[in-house]
Amino acid sequence: MPALPQCCRTLAVLAAFIGLLSFANVSVAAEVIQSFNSDVRVAKDGELTVKEVIRVRAEGNDIRHGIYRDFPLTFRDASGAVREVDFKLIGVERDGRAETYSTTRQQGIIRIYAGDKDTIVSRGDHTYVFRYRTGRQIRWFDGKPELNWNVTGNFWRFPIFEVTYHMETVAGGAPVRWTAFTGRLGARGMDWQGSVGALGSLSVGTTKRLAPGEGLTVVAQLPADAVDPPSQNTLLWYQIFDNRRWIFGGIGFVLVLIYYVAAWSAVGRDPKAGTIIPLFEPPKGISPALANYIHKWGLGREKWRAFTAATASSPSRTPFHAYS
Repeated sequence: MPALPQCCRTLAVLAAFIGLLSFANVSVAAEVIQSFNSDVRVAKDGELTVKEVIRVRAEGNDIRHGIYRDFPLTFRDASGAVREVDFKLIGVERDGRAETYSTTRQQGIIRIYAGDKDTIVSRGDHTYVFRYRTGRQIRWFDGKPELNWNVTGNFWRFPIFEVTYHMETVAGGAPVRWTAFTGRLGARGMDWQGSVGALGSLSVGTTKRLAPGEGLTVVAQLPADAVDPPSQNTLLWYQIFDNRRWIFGGIGFVLVLIYYVAAWSAVGRDPKAGTIIPLFEPPKGISPALANYIHKWGLGREKWRAFTAATASSPSRTPFHAYS
């Protein structure tokens, strides 16, 4: 096969080089989550204080005004009933400064919007920080506390290059046992590595890029003395909290019922029963004789009775008055 001329070889090399540059630019320009770092502190009463540092690459496609973070507010207990957790957002930052944010709740999820519609996020790398507190996350199995924590959530539409998770208890103590999973919701992927520090803190990190919809979940059994079990008052409050819609609805129904009963008693009740005497009176301007005439359609056999009634009902008009 004859060799290509020098000019053709040069053009081929340039074309290949331009193609590689284009591919590299496409790869670099993709919107991704470069790192997702989660730091969780477990208080003695079981409340979690969470700090999430998310570094993203924005290119003006899906990340234009900012990002949003979805956080589930419900879970199923051992009996299969749906329960709700406590959640309080402390603040949101972008690139070291406080960021405007808003929240919406729907279908058991709170969505935190970092940014606003009037601000365009510049292209490049940006670091977002979410801080929040959440309670009722500790589950108790045979008197043993356990934290099943979905670190990233499974709602991201971007790949996540790296995830790190750090958990420690305020009271101290290393987890009794623990494990982790990667992949989609319910998956049991093992693309992670982790260790327990000298002070009992647990650190877990992914070893492989997570595709959109994939996440990291860490399950750890905590020392029994690291978290206090919920008190009876707390359990009662949870019962009220879980059934608040029924409770408030029932209270509203009772209040409305009381109002209507009081209104009926005040102005709507019928008068007390007693002796009823019917009173008969002809229409105004109609004499008994005329009433009889109208009723009988003429003066029939009882015309003299009608005459007598008319005479008795109007003494001043009787023909005998002229002779008295």
